[in-house]
Amino acid sequence: MSQVRARRMDQIVEHRSRAVDRAEVETARHARRTAAAAELLARARDEWQAAMSLPASSRCSSADMMEANEYRLGARRRMEVLETQERQARAEEEVSRQALRQARSALKKVETWRDRIHQAAAAGDKLLEQRASDELAARIARTA
Repeated sequence: MSQVRARRMDQIVEHRSRAVDRAEVETARHARRTAAAAELLARARDEWQAAMSLPASSRCSSADMMEANEYRLGARRRMEVLETQERQARAEEEVSRQALRQARSALKKVETWRDRIHQAAAAGDKLLEQRASDELAARIARTA
């Protein structure tokens, strides 16, 4: 019975280990996505700041001013959209990190449980060996 339990616990540990591996891959994917979103946001901020710092030329028409204003507004909207996407990516990354912590905790718990089962099985085997040795010694003592 204890061998069956030990084997079953080994299977459970292997399953939990694969879950940790999947969570690590997922966390890495989210971290890359967050880094990419942060980089896009930084570029958009630089673009918007460059557009805002452009001096108005001394000779321009109202159409030029309207076009420049639309460009600035578009750059600002793009930056706001990218800020939202970056916040979402960071939130997803944090959820993924929490899932990874939970998976590692569950793995550690099952490994500890498995080790205790193995220790109990080893202690039971040792006890059976000791009893067999004692019985053999008792038989030898009776016949002598």
